[in-house]
Amino acid sequence: MPIVTHEIGQYETFPNFDEIEKYTGSLKSRSMELYREWLDEKGLLELDKPYFAASGKLAAACYQEELEAVFRSEKLAGFQLLDLQDFSGQGTALVGMLDAFMDSKGILSDCEWRTFCSDAVLLAEFPDYVVLSEHDFSANLRLTTFRRESFDGKLLTWSLSDGNHLIAGSQLKICQAAGENYLHLGEISAKLPYTTQICKLELRIGIRETNVYKNYTLWLVPDSAKEQPHSDRIFTELNPAAEALLRAGKDVLLIRKPAEETSIEGTYCVDFWCYPMFKLISEMMNKPIPVGTMGLLIDNTHPALAQFTSEFYSTPQWWEIVTASRSEILDDNHAGKRFIVRTIDNFARNHWLGLIYEYDLHGAKVVVCNCDYEQLTQSPEGRQLIKSLLAYLNS
Repeated sequence: MPIVTHEIGQYETFPNFDEIEKYTGSLKSRSMELYREWLDEKGLLELDKPYFAASGKLAAACYQEELEAVFRSEKLAGFQLLDLQDFSGQGTALVGMLDAFMDSKGILSDCEWRTFCSDAVLLAEFPDYVVLSEHDFSANLRLTTFRRESFDGKLLTWSLSDGNHLIAGSQLKICQAAGENYLHLGEISAKLPYTTQICKLELRIGIRETNVYKNYTLWLVPDSAKEQPHSDRIFTELNPAAEALLRAGKDVLLIRKPAEETSIEGTYCVDFWCYPMFKLISEMMNKPIPVGTMGLLIDNTHPALAQFTSEFYSTPQWWEIVTASRSEILDDNHAGKRFIVRTIDNFARNHWLGLIYEYDLHGAKVVVCNCDYEQLTQSPEGRQLIKSLLAYLNS
């Protein structure tokens, strides 16, 4: 019996309030107007566009992960996606890459969407988007195709590069039997370069003389990050020893997980469908309430992240860090705080959420990282983040 998945996706983005101006007839976007008013009341309206852009990039990445899983599933007959377009009902579900008018939100292009949702999809299978320097990288290449024309005999090319420098690359000939939809194309491998800080690698695969291609971003982490970070500047609470250093003009790093009643649990993914709707359903069923956050907004040019290369939105090198975190609710205590990494709250709640921030105290500076210290030091990317924050304190 054929199996078709039902309503997959449903990854929400923050509102784009510019859309309100599109309602020029009798129908008005009263819910969007209300969400804009609530955000303004919290003093966060100036962040509406960065919130929209950052949450949108993460939502698109979540859609890619889910759809690639579908195209790898050889016994699955098909899928129903909910949705390609925003749904203005049920509390306003902004789950589309297109808005309610079927216009692009500008999050990604139609060509980018078709690299992972089309009648022919190239796939690379590898264990993790975070890879260690000077280690071996390998990936299995696959092609899922339902096109009438055959790919038999065509050339697939692949390359792994660090900026403008080619690390490895080659090509292979595709063999496709008549009627074959799932092609296992072979394995590729490369020796990863040495690095002293996190950097981006680009894996590009494509089939010549076709429009079928796929690009993946990998995050290269120094293997030296396996060394546990030690410093007399690191504290898990603001104790007398920390305050003595501050009074002596020395900055300190505070790594601690805030209390549950003053923080929000760390979660990497964006909110599902619509927070108010599923909050109500969870309460009615006596189930845990959804976390309801929508990814990170990162000041990726801040010198505290000089050795922890990032985009301005959530990418996989933040997964372990977010998992170890509880973002602090700073609604009534954000004055004087300079945010380095914010967690984006949903547009029905609009908390000021701080993952990493700094403030002045006793003539020096406190840098706060709201993560469990022991859990943070278990991953190479967590240790590299601490290393980058310490370098900032000592600069």
